[in-house]
Amino acid sequence: MYLLHSLLVGCGNSNFSYDIFCKGDFTNITSIDYSENVIDAMKYKYSEYPELKWICADMTELDEDAFPVDSFACVIDKAAMDALMSEVRLTYLVHYVEN
Repeated sequence: MYLLHSLLVGCGNSNFSYDIFCKGDFTNITSIDYSENVIDAMKYKYSEYPELKWICADMTELDEDAFPVDSFACVIDKAAMDALMSEVRLTYLVHYVEN
Protein backbone atom coordinates (compact mmCIF):
# COMPACT_ATOMS: atom_id res chain seq x y z
CA MET A 1 0.00 0.00 0.00
CA TYR A 2 1.25 3.44 -0.93
CA LEU A 3 0.16 6.27 1.35
CA LEU A 4 1.92 8.82 -0.78
CA HIS A 5 -0.08 11.34 -2.77
CA SER A 6 -0.56 10.33 -6.42
CA LEU A 7 -1.70 12.43 -9.37
CA LEU A 8 -3.65 10.87 -12.23
CA VAL A 9 -3.71 13.13 -15.29
CA GLY A 10 -6.30 12.93 -18.04
CA CYS A 11 -8.65 10.84 -15.92
CA GLY A 12 -11.73 11.32 -18.09
CA ASN A 13 -14.77 9.40 -16.87
CA SER A 14 -12.76 6.21 -16.37
CA ASN A 15 -13.01 4.13 -13.20
CA PHE A 16 -9.20 3.80 -13.13
CA SER A 17 -8.67 6.05 -10.08
CA TYR A 18 -11.35 4.20 -8.15
CA ASP A 19 -10.02 0.82 -9.26
CA ILE A 20 -6.47 1.44 -8.05
CA PHE A 21 -7.87 2.94 -4.84
CA CYS A 22 -9.99 -0.18 -4.19
CA LYS A 23 -7.06 -2.45 -4.91
CA GLY A 24 -5.29 -0.74 -2.02
CA ASP A 25 -2.15 0.17 -3.96
CA PHE A 26 -2.84 3.90 -3.80
CA THR A 27 -4.92 5.53 -1.10
CA ASN A 28 -4.55 9.27 -1.70
CA ILE A 29 -5.33 10.06 -5.33
CA THR A 30 -5.93 13.36 -7.08
CA SER A 31 -7.38 12.96 -10.57
CA ILE A 32 -7.45 15.81 -13.05
CA ASP A 33 -9.08 16.42 -16.41
CA TYR A 34 -9.68 19.57 -18.45
CA SER A 35 -13.43 18.86 -18.76
CA GLU A 36 -15.42 20.49 -15.97
CA ASN A 37 -18.45 18.32 -16.83
CA VAL A 38 -16.41 15.14 -16.43
CA ILE A 39 -14.90 16.29 -13.13
CA ASP A 40 -18.34 17.26 -11.77
CA ALA A 41 -19.70 13.84 -12.74
CA MET A 42 -16.77 12.04 -11.10
CA LYS A 43 -17.09 14.11 -7.91
CA TYR A 44 -20.73 13.09 -7.73
CA LYS A 45 -20.13 9.43 -8.62
CA TYR A 46 -17.40 8.97 -6.00
CA SER A 47 -18.61 11.41 -3.36
CA GLU A 48 -18.44 8.67 -0.71
CA TYR A 49 -14.67 8.46 -1.10
CA PRO A 50 -12.90 11.57 0.25
CA GLU A 51 -9.54 9.96 -0.55
CA LEU A 52 -10.36 10.47 -4.23
CA LYS A 53 -10.02 14.10 -5.23
CA TRP A 54 -11.26 15.42 -8.58
CA ILE A 55 -9.95 18.70 -9.98
CA CYS A 56 -10.62 20.43 -13.28
CA ALA A 57 -7.17 21.35 -14.58
CA ASP A 58 -5.06 21.31 -17.71
CA MET A 59 -2.07 19.06 -17.07
CA THR A 60 0.09 21.27 -19.29
CA GLU A 61 -0.63 24.39 -17.21
CA LEU A 62 -0.86 23.38 -13.56
CA ASP A 63 -1.16 26.20 -11.04
CA GLU A 64 1.78 26.05 -8.63
CA ASP A 65 -0.45 27.17 -5.75
CA ALA A 66 -2.84 24.25 -6.26
CA PHE A 67 -0.09 21.82 -7.31
CA PRO A 68 3.13 22.72 -5.45
CA VAL A 69 6.40 21.28 -6.71
CA ASP A 70 7.10 17.87 -5.14
CA SER A 71 3.55 17.51 -3.81
CA PHE A 72 3.03 14.14 -5.53
CA ALA A 73 5.03 10.97 -5.11
CA CYS A 74 4.03 9.78 -8.57
CA VAL A 75 2.14 10.94 -11.63
CA ILE A 76 0.11 8.45 -13.64
CA ASP A 77 -0.83 9.21 -17.22
CA LYS A 78 -4.14 7.47 -17.91
CA ALA A 79 -3.61 7.43 -21.68
CA ALA A 80 -0.17 5.87 -21.28
CA MET A 81 -1.62 3.22 -18.96
CA ASP A 82 -4.31 2.46 -21.54
CA ALA A 83 -1.66 2.06 -24.23
CA LEU A 84 0.48 -0.17 -22.04
CA MET A 85 -2.47 -2.29 -21.01
CA SER A 86 -3.60 -2.54 -24.63
CA GLU A 87 -0.11 -3.74 -25.57
CA VAL A 88 -0.20 -6.35 -22.80
CA ARG A 89 -3.63 -7.54 -23.96
CA LEU A 90 -2.48 -7.62 -27.58
CA THR A 91 0.65 -9.62 -26.67
CA TYR A 92 -1.49 -12.07 -24.70
CA LEU A 93 -3.99 -12.36 -27.55
CA VAL A 94 -1.23 -12.99 -30.13
CA HIS A 95 0.31 -15.62 -27.86
CA TYR A 96 -3.09 -17.25 -27.33
CA VAL A 97 -3.92 -17.32 -31.05
CA GLU A 98 -0.49 -18.69 -32.00
CA ASN A 99 -0.82 -21.56 -29.52
